[in-house]
Amino acid sequence: GLALYDEARCFWYYWWDRKSHGFALIIIFTIMFICSLPFVRKSGHFQVFYFTHLMYWAYFFLLILHAPEFWKWVIVPLTIYVLERLYRGFSTMIGQGKSHIVEGIVLPSRVTRLDIHRPPNFRFNSGDWVFIRIPNIATYEWHPFTISSAPERSDIFTLHIRGIGQWTNRLYNFFEERKQEINAESRRQSMK
Repeated sequence: GLALYDEARCFWYYWWDRKSHGFALIIIFTIMFICSLPFVRKSGHFQVFYFTHLMYWAYFFLLILHAPEFWKWVIVPLTIYVLERLYRGFSTMIGQGKSHIVEGIVLPSRVTRLDIHRPPNFRFNSGDWVFIRIPNIATYEWHPFTISSAPERSDIFTLHIRGIGQWTNRLYNFFEERKQEINAESRRQSMK
């Protein structure tokens, strides 16, 4: 009788753990799915989208608990991904590719022109793009933009960014406000 009780108990725990892991996987996936919809991403809640998608670590962990053979299928791509993230984090930490905005100019049609200092050994061709992060606009957001200047210019490269989303409109408004502050200061100086 005791052996049957133990087997039944083991079956119950095994069944419950698999069911609870599966239920947790569904909850995590549902949260990630909802937070990836355009009404979240494009309504100024990109960081909600970003941080809820960090739940993928819990998702993979639970998936391995739920389906113990899953690790065989995920180990190679996950290792490549982890190495890439470590490289990116290390590169950011040592300041590789770090630069600064030389000038931001507001143009008609809600376009912002950014002149960015060109880091040493930064090479590009026509049509290439860069990821930029501007902490004054959003601390954790990186956005890709096509380089609009010719590669022959060695001191700066230029981006033209149209205000079509929350982040790009905040960028435009940031430089619009700075332009107004400079104009107001110039008027004050000319009145003295």
